Amino acid sequence: NNQIISVGRLEKEKDFITLIEVFNILQKENKNLVLKIAGEGSQRKILQEKIDSLGLTHKVKLLGRISSDDINEEMAKSKIFILTSKGESFSLALCEAMECGLPCLSFNIEVGPKEIIRNGYNGILVEDRNKEQMAKEAKELIENEEKWVLLSNNSKEYVKQYYSENIVKKWLEII
Repeated sequence: NNQIISVGRLEKEKDFITLIEVFNILQKENKNLVLKIAGEGSQRKILQEKIDSLGLTHKVKLLGRISSDDINEEMAKSKIFILTSKGESFSLALCEAMECGLPCLSFNIEVGPKEIIRNGYNGILVEDRNKEQMAKEAKELIENEEKWVLLSNNSKEYVKQYYSENIVKKWLEII
């Protein structure tokens, strides 16, 4: 399918402006693509203005704050998950996307995504703020079914290490 998803607070540090710009590059080659962003925050109006100014009103949807079930439903409809944060700690959104079998793309920022994404194994890390490279990698994943399946399967397997029963087991080993 042709849906891309991202989840997070609509705040400056999440840099959804860059995500919209990456999507704008992508959709010029694939007019069937749709981007959905789940989350709420102080940047909503600015993001909507950016969407409108690029003529993407019918292609980019700000979903607002939605339930976990609705997020999972949207992820199930999606082909890839893109994270464009400027700063991130441990990204639960990445883990949730991987649990749904979504290959994840993220900028290779100082901390966060590179602790979860194994480049080329369960997702793709892109040079920080390189929009053209992010669009190129997203296009590759959307079009290359074999690569998508490999990353999807690896994502689902990799994220199991973060399941609560596995974390508790590790803590008990430490103690």
